[in-house]
Amino acid sequence: MSRYVKPFSDETRLRTLTMLYDKGLRDSQNNIAYLQADTLTQLGTLSAAFTAALTTSQTLQSERMQAVAAANTAVADLVQSMRRIWSAVKWRKKREDQPAAIFLYYQLPGNGCNPAIHRQADWLLTAQRMIQGEAEAVSAGYEPLVEPTMAELQTLLMAATLATQKRDDLKTAYESAHLALIDIRQQVDEGIGQSMDELRLALRQLPASSRRNVMRTYGAYFSPQPGERDEEEAAPTPPTPESSPEMAAPEPLSMAQPVLAMNGTAV
Repeated sequence: MSRYVKPFSDETRLRTLTMLYDKGLRDSQNNIAYLQADTLTQLGTLSAAFTAALTTSQTLQSERMQAVAAANTAVADLVQSMRRIWSAVKWRKKREDQPAAIFLYYQLPGNGCNPAIHRQADWLLTAQRMIQGEAEAVSAGYEPLVEPTMAELQTLLMAATLATQKRDDLKTAYESAHLALIDIRQQVDEGIGQSMDELRLALRQLPASSRRNVMRTYGAYFSPQPGERDEEEAAPTPPTPESSPEMAAPEPLSMAQPVLAMNGTAV
């Protein structure tokens, strides 16, 4: 006997929810009450809320990925300028026979080796200290660097700071939207499950194959068992598992979407 397959991707959830509401509404207008009025109201509310939550989450995810790329580019430009400054400091020290203390103003160790920095936040902090350090070097009687200048570094630092702040703000907004989506997703699963149970109850007098045919018009999908002929003629496309956005995104969430079983209640 064919078995009902629960939708377990957001796309199939939304499609099933929409079909349940639209078909139920049309049938009720034709005095066919397979779904109760309260159920239709709940489905309509869930459909609107789920569409909004899904759209918000997807939009913020796209914006977040763009912000990540922009922040990486801005920080890379800053790092390149900082390394040019360090090269210029080393060259001037050698040319003018300056004391090794000059390195300290520009966040270099006494041996002149470039520091090992790995985190973007540390690069930004080091750049800020370099700008402050040159001001102290000038006060101590040293000439300011000419190529590149600290004004150029300041511009790049501001751009990198704004880019990383935007990335972090969008990350927070996306995580909040994703948690809201997880919450409404559970409500949608419950709403779909209750509606399918209600359909089974209303159609209990029909033969199993006829019952499944009616439920398919409401968005249900049935998987034939091995050796069983597929009786579907114009049924919805089988649901497929949704891919994880952390995917593309390096930012894991503490809550993950549960994967539902492929088989369900025999109808």
